[in-house]
Amino acid sequence: TILETMDEHTGNAEVQLQACSALGNLAIRKHRARINADTQGKIVAAGGLKRIMAAMDAHYGNADVALQACLALCKLAGHHTDNQGKIMAAGGLERIMTAMDIHTGNADVQMQACGALYSLAHDNTDNQEKIVAAGGLKRITVLMGTHKGKADLTLACAALSLLALRNADNQGKIMAGGGLERIMEAMDTHKGDLAVQWTACNALSALALDNTENQGKIIAAGGLK
Repeated sequence: TILETMDEHTGNAEVQLQACSALGNLAIRKHRARINADTQGKIVAAGGLKRIMAAMDAHYGNADVALQACLALCKLAGHHTDNQGKIMAAGGLERIMTAMDIHTGNADVQMQACGALYSLAHDNTDNQEKIVAAGGLKRITVLMGTHKGKADLTLACAALSLLALRNADNQGKIMAGGGLERIMEAMDTHKGDLAVQWTACNALSALALDNTENQGKIIAAGGLK
């Protein structure tokens, strides 16, 4: 089985990344479609989360393992409150942050890490606060500057949107950390990418909601034109 294979070949990065990929794909019904809540719970209950954490620890310097592990965490956490809590309790957030710090030059790892943060933060105020406290906002804005030419900044914009929504403190932190400038850069750089434009507009909406000061700053920065 997948989990037995992960246990037997803990030192083999290729086995671990393919196993993480398999676990992630088991958690969704169709590619880029709905998650499978029943399977999500079964994977974690069977020890899948524990093995993903172990793979991230054993192969923290391997970008491919980091990418597949973050993607698996994204799928396991998606719209699943219980799994969100278990991932956080198991140290998943810290490992995602570590992956972002070690693989700063790898755009794919950075974007999948944003995807994992998005899934952990979705409809979960407690996790949103923990992500911000752990430095998640800073990492997201930094990667958006470093990889501004990367088309799939959609995940970064989406993560900022969730963290800002109806949270005045986070709205201020995102603005102070250069988040507005990064969002505007993404829109300017990827004018023809509808996904980037949509998620960027969503992030601006979240920053502006019930925040007169931010509304003025967004307009002054050219967000209205």
